Amino acid sequence: FDGFFHAAPTCVRAVQMAVDELKAAGHEVVPIQVDFYDVLLSYIGIMSAEGNMQGFIDGLEGEELLPMYSFLYRIASMPNLVRAPLAAVVRALGQPRMADLMISGRKKSVYDLWQVVASRNAARDKYIKRWQDMELDLVVCPALGLPALPHGMSSRLNQACSYTFLYNNFGFTAGTVPVTRVRPDEETYQSDFKDSLTSDARKALEGSAGLPVGVQVVGLPYHEELVLRGMREIERGVGFAAPMPQL
Repeated sequence: FDGFFHAAPTCVRAVQMAVDELKAAGHEVVPIQVDFYDVLLSYIGIMSAEGNMQGFIDGLEGEELLPMYSFLYRIASMPNLVRAPLAAVVRALGQPRMADLMISGRKKSVYDLWQVVASRNAARDKYIKRWQDMELDLVVCPALGLPALPHGMSSRLNQACSYTFLYNNFGFTAGTVPVTRVRPDEETYQSDFKDSLTSDARKALEGSAGLPVGVQVVGLPYHEELVLRGMREIERGVGFAAPMPQL
């Protein structure tokens, strides 16, 4: 659990399978507990700093924004003046994560942006020191908090990507490798948060049996060769085989 989005049971099982295979191959595996709720918010804050998704719009070079981004665009385009009172209402309605995302996603001045960057950098340095103190080579964790989403749900469940947001934010090296598939008894979702993200996650898992599930292998910056080695060890151990489509 990264502190923001609980991984689905099938994603947790995938990590355990990878861990078991690494142990079987002779590697030492130790647990590490993290809480990166604020780090995820800093990522959202940095990515949204220009306001109105202007960076995304400019990158499209005149193309229309995909409908999947409509919900995010509405949030990004919300005037700063109404964010705080609206976030207070949303929080009172039992949606703390959505309230925090509203505040973090506001348009920022240069000063405000660099304050967020400084906070992110401090968290990154603290995590790197902890990593080094524990003498870690790699971290294995969920790639996403859910399996592949039904068409149309990515606009409301992009926060399931929090596990990748984290290491993108820190500039770490990371790769993903498929491990297993969703079992019929894993089309369920539980979370300590009782909000719309949790209810949407439950809906997304309905009918997900058979979908492939992978894990994320993470290393410190510029340790690509070590990450690839870890991915190869897991790949060899689990022996996941994805059927190729008939041409």
